[in-house]
Amino acid sequence: MFRRFTVLALLFLASCSSPNNLNNKLSNWHSQHIVNYSYDITWSCFCPDTITSKVHIIVKNSKPISRNYLSNNKPVAKEQYRFFTTIEGIFEFLQNARAKNAYKIKEVWNRRYDYPQTVFIDYIKDAVDDEQSFVISNFKILK
Repeated sequence: MFRRFTVLALLFLASCSSPNNLNNKLSNWHSQHIVNYSYDITWSCFCPDTITSKVHIIVKNSKPISRNYLSNNKPVAKEQYRFFTTIEGIFEFLQNARAKNAYKIKEVWNRRYDYPQTVFIDYIKDAVDDEQSFVISNFKILK
């Protein structure tokens, strides 16, 4: 089954950051030395439910150790790990969108930890079903 979510109004209030600003934010993220954390992520795209279903990710020593669907606690298939990665992986996703010259990128940044909390990417102007977005929630630092 395919599911398509509408983009939250919050995304339209988001600011787009320049590549330099993205590098600054990544530096800020690294300077905090957060290596053990968990978060939930929900993707919105013209994708199968295995991607658009909310996933809980646990990261230890900067490596994902678990990626489970919140609805049933089943693990994510390895083929879909690129969608369910570390915060550094989320930064890479944004860098790749810029490298591909995406038509529109809108971001909302977490004010406390400076990671991309909500992102909307429209790769091709006037194309249908090329948009991708995600929301990160329930971010927690782990010991």
